[in-house]
Parts: sequence; C-alpha cells; structure tokens
Amino acid sequence: MQSVAEIEASPEVQDLRNRVSGFLVLLGAQVAENLCRCLLLFVVARSRFAGFATGDDLQHYYFYQFVRPVVPMIVVQTLLSRTDYLLLGAFSTINELGTYERLNQFSRIPISLTVNLCDKVLMHSYSHSQNNRAALGKLVTKSMCLIASGVILITGAVTIALSVFLRPLVGASWSGRIMELWWFSIPVILLTPILSNMTLFFSGLGMVVQLLRSTAFNLCVDLALGFLLVNAFGARGMLMTKSISCALLLAYQTRVLRRRLTLPRTASEAGPTSNQ
Repeated sequence: MQSVAEIEASPEVQDLRNRVSGFLVLLGAQVAENLCRCLLLFVVARSRFAGFATGDDLQHYYFYQFVRPVVPMIVVQTLLSRTDYLLLGAFSTINELGTYERLNQFSRIPISLTVNLCDKVLMHSYSHSQNNRAALGKLVTKSMCLIASGVILITGAVTIALSVFLRPLVGASWSGRIMELWWFSIPVILLTPILSNMTLFFSGLGMVVQLLRSTAFNLCVDLALGFLLVNAFGARGMLMTKSISCALLLAYQTRVLRRRLTLPRTASEAGPTSNQ
C-alpha cells in the first residue's frame, strides 16, 4: 500500500497540482483586474460613499445599497466564467480542453449576434417601463420571441456553415471532434441568450440582489454537476453540465420574473382612476 508521500509524489498528483495552479494564476489575474476596477470606481466616486448610509443622503443611500450586492456578484461571476476551464483542467485532458476552447470560438457567434445587438436597448427599455406592468409584460414577451427566433435561425445557419466549411478550415481531425461537441452545445447556445435577456430585465429594474442569487445558483449547479460529469465524459460532460444548469436557471428565473410581473399594481400604473 502506498504511503501519503508516495501518492503526493506520483505523476498524476503532480499533474493535477500543476493544472490547478495554472488555473489559480488565471483566476487571480481576473480578480486583480476586477479589484483595480473597483478601486478606480472608489476613487472616482470619492470616499464620501464609504461607510453606512443615512436616509437623508439619497445619493449615498443608493450607492451603498447597490454596491453591497454588486461586489460579491463580481467575484461570483468571475468564478462562474472560469468554472468550465477549472473542471476540464483538473479532471480531463489537455486535448479535451483545447477542443472545448475551439468550440467556444464558434458557439459565441449566435450568442453574440442575438444578445449584443440589443442588450443596451432592452435594459433601457425595461428600466423605462418598470412602473407600467402591462407595458413591461408586453416588452418581455416581444423581446423573448425576438431573441428566441433569432438564436434559432442563427444557430441553424452556423450549423450548416460548420458542416460545409469546418473541415477545410481546421482539418479532418479537429472538425470531427468539434462537430461532435457542437451538438452537445446547442442547448447551451439556445438558452444563453434567453437567460441573458432575463439578466437585462433584472438589471434594468435594479434587482441586483436577485442577480447575485441567480449567479450563485448557477455556480453551485455547475460545480456540483461538473465534478461528476466532466470526470466521466470530459468536454461532453461539461456541455451536459451547462445544459442542465441553464435549464434549471431558466426555470428559477422564469418563476422570479413572473412573480415580478404579477405584483399588485402601483398608483402610477393605475392612472387617474386610482384617485377616485
């Protein structure tokens, strides 16, 4: 039976340590970047916004109220954005990690085309309509239909393009592996823009705490499922993890969104008849 020292000195354990160490370096760089941004924001906002808020200073109050959940949310989002590479680096092979990274270069196309073209407009529109429940509900429905139809059409077009042009672009060996993973990634590609639209909804309405809860929920599911599936199926397991995580997050955020849209009408929504 091997001793603890022999196990720790084994090539497998050393390889695992090197992978995790490399990931921690990248994660530390990301945290340092976000920390510099926070410090810059602190300098721009000046030190008067530090400390406890009072009801008399509304500017101080709102800054303090939003910063409290935003700071941990940045940390959780940073961890979430690196979870797949951590799991693949720790429990899979370099080839699987490289194939996964190449796949992401193509899967970003439909996601970017559906989300980035309308994110600023939608967030402003949600914020503008937040006191009109009927208009807000119609806006959510229209935006969901637009984004869903757009991502379906673009994903179909990209799938056809990959089947025709991927082989001459990256070679027979890479194209076969990437196309195999592409089919596993389709649920994530289709659900991500819809989830992004929900994030825009919560951001436009100032529901920062809800965004923190959703991000933490997503991170916990990714870690729990990824530990099992990546260890067994590699990059395919990571994509299966993200598909399940996106589906669970969609169910959770849909429940929160519906509850927000069915709140009792405010006086501003009711109009002149509310005073009668």
